Amino acid sequence: MPDLPHFTVTRFIEPIGFTGGFFGVCLFFLISGFVIPFSLERLGPGRFLLQRTFRLYPTYAVGLALTCLALALYASTHGIPFRIRLIDYLKNVSLCRDWLRGTSIDGIVWTLEVELKFYLICAAIGTVSSLRSGTAILLPMALLTLVCCTADFTPPALLPLSVLVVAAPFLPFMFLGTCIYNLQHRHWSFGKACLVGSILATAASVNFFQVQKHFGLPVRYFFANCGLALAGFALAYRYQNCIPYSRVLNWLAEISYPLYVVHGFAGDVLLSVLTDAGCPPYPAIGLTMATSIGVAYLVHLGVEIPSLKLGKWVLARVT
Repeated sequence: MPDLPHFTVTRFIEPIGFTGGFFGVCLFFLISGFVIPFSLERLGPGRFLLQRTFRLYPTYAVGLALTCLALALYASTHGIPFRIRLIDYLKNVSLCRDWLRGTSIDGIVWTLEVELKFYLICAAIGTVSSLRSGTAILLPMALLTLVCCTADFTPPALLPLSVLVVAAPFLPFMFLGTCIYNLQHRHWSFGKACLVGSILATAASVNFFQVQKHFGLPVRYFFANCGLALAGFALAYRYQNCIPYSRVLNWLAEISYPLYVVHGFAGDVLLSVLTDAGCPPYPAIGLTMATSIGVAYLVHLGVEIPSLKLGKWVLARVT
């Protein structure tokens, strides 16, 4: 694909390690940390996990299937062997791929695996205590950091500790969103939120230093994107009353999860097809974005909404 012109701002953000995709993932993690306490406190641990199952799995299963279909069509039309097997799909869609030594198909499954671990930790905390307790949040994160600092991440000791390689820096980072939730609802004072948040940020940093060789990324990549995501999220929280309501942004928020799980379908395949056919970069990007949004909306209507309704129906009958 031809290189796109570099805007002036690029010269300033690239050297510090900023990338839009990873920044978005970090922001996604913070938002999860902020909103999950709402569901957990309302439903309780068991019902919360059941509701998350209907929220997470059906939409991802369809999004990943679309990605596999697109890759299969691309391979068949370009004379390339299609090497994705059913077992590879099942390992990915289970969100236990890291435990099962599976290979990532779409490049985003690792983020959902981190998300699932976060759900399980939150449910465990909710079983014995509450996400309003700073101690209850810090204890498992301290244990995670201790494991990272003492574990051997080299083969043959890599499994099952390898599941910590990706998750360990991000789980404490996600709980920074929970700190802001507790501040928002006046469960914590500003001082307590800053204290707990500082400890969590330190744990995330220590964990990253311990496992960074497995990311293959420079240190600045982690700190630039996580730092900017946290700063942006904090500013949005501070000036939330100044942000006007937007129907367009609200609609995009509604389809954000389907868009996330299908963007590989269009981004990795359609964009390549268009540029291979000689389509100029900007029209190719525009058409790819429009297609991604359209497919995401169809998945939202046909899969996400029905699965959420089914989840509510099941929850209504679970005592």
